Amino acid sequence: MGVKKRVADIVIEALAEAGISSCFAVVGGGAMHLDNALATHPEIKTIFNHHEQACAMAAESYARTSGKIAAVCVTSGPGASNAITGVVGAWQDSIPLIIISGQVRYATMARTSGLPLRYRGVQELDIVPMISSITKYSTILLDPLAARYEVHKAIDIAMAGRRGPVWIDIPLDIQSSYVEIEDLYPTKVILPTPGLSENEAKEILNALSNAKRPCILSGTGIISSSNKERFLDFARRMRVPVLAGGWCADIMGTEEDLFFGLSGDIGPRTGNFILQTADLILVLGNSLSFRQTGFSQSDFAPNASILYVDVEEAEAKKPGLHIDRFYHSGLSEFFDAMEGNSIKGASVSWLSYCQYLRKRFTPFESIDKGVDPNARVNSYYFWQVIDSY
Repeated sequence: MGVKKRVADIVIEALAEAGISSCFAVVGGGAMHLDNALATHPEIKTIFNHHEQACAMAAESYARTSGKIAAVCVTSGPGASNAITGVVGAWQDSIPLIIISGQVRYATMARTSGLPLRYRGVQELDIVPMISSITKYSTILLDPLAARYEVHKAIDIAMAGRRGPVWIDIPLDIQSSYVEIEDLYPTKVILPTPGLSENEAKEILNALSNAKRPCILSGTGIISSSNKERFLDFARRMRVPVLAGGWCADIMGTEEDLFFGLSGDIGPRTGNFILQTADLILVLGNSLSFRQTGFSQSDFAPNASILYVDVEEAEAKKPGLHIDRFYHSGLSEFFDAMEGNSIKGASVSWLSYCQYLRKRFTPFESIDKGVDPNARVNSYYFWQVIDSY
C-alpha cells in the first residue's frame, strides 16, 4: 500500500509548491476540508476577511503590489458568488489570482439529477458556468487523482501570457476523499508565450533611433507581469521620454529625468501634450483604452506612428485605434529580445521641449497665481507646501 493523502491537503500543498504563500478566505461548510487543510499547512498564511468580495479584492491588491499570485478560498453558493466582483476586477486589469471554492457533494448537485433544477444541494450554486467568461480557466474538480495537476495547470494559465484569474470548484466529497500519492497525475504543463524575432527587435530600435520626437507609453501591464525592473533598465538604455497611463504612477520615480508623468483622462497636461506632439510612440503594457485615448480616438496622437506590443492580438484590433505596427509578444519576451541593446536616445531639442512642458504645466499650475489665506484649504496648495520640505 502506498501513502494516502486527503485531496484537500493535496490542493493546498500544490498551491505552496507553486510559490503561493498567502490565501484570503472566509470559512464555510462547503469548504470545510479546504479550510482545515489551510489551517494546518505551515507554509501558507491565511488572512480571514469578513466578506468574499473583500477576499478577491485583497488577493488582487496583493498581486498588484507584490507581483506574486495569491489564492482565495471560499465556500459554496453565495460564498462563491460574492467573490465575483473582485474576480471581474482582476480579469479586466490582467491580475493573476486563483479561487478555490467549495461545492456541495457532487451526488447532490442539480446537474446529476438529469432534471432542469435550479439547485438541489444545500447552498448549491453551479459557479463554473457563471464565471467562465471572466476567468482564463475554470473547472470543477471531479477526478481526485487530478487534484495536483489541476492546481498547477490553473496557476500556469493564470501566469502565462496576459495574466488573469483562474477558478477551481471542488465538491465536498472530492475534498474529503483520499488517494494514493503515487497515483496522482503528472503536473507538467507547457504554455508557450509569443515573443519578438530578432528582426522585429531591430525594427523597433531603428524606429526609435530615427524618430524626431519618440516616446514610450507604459501601462499597468508592466507591473502586473512583474517586469518593472526590466522596464526601467530598458527605458534608461533607450534615452527617450517615458509616459505612464493614468493608473501606474509608481512605474518610475519622479526623480527620473526621462519620466514625464501620467497621461490620459486623469493625467496632468504635460504627458498628454507630449503624446500629442510625438511622431513615434512605443506602447508597452498599455491597452489604449478610452481612459487613455479619449472617446474621439482619431484625435489621439494623430501625428505619431504607434508601435504596439501586446500578448493579445485582439487588443490591437479594437475599433477606432490607429496602430501602425503590432508586435505579438509577451512583455518578458520583449525585454528578453531587447536585452543589452541601446540607442543614441532622443535629440536634445526634443528632450528640452518635454522638460519645458513639465515646468510649464505643473500639478499646481491652477494655484500659481496665488492662494487666498482666508479661503478654504486648497489640497493642491497643501501638497505644494509639503513637497517643499
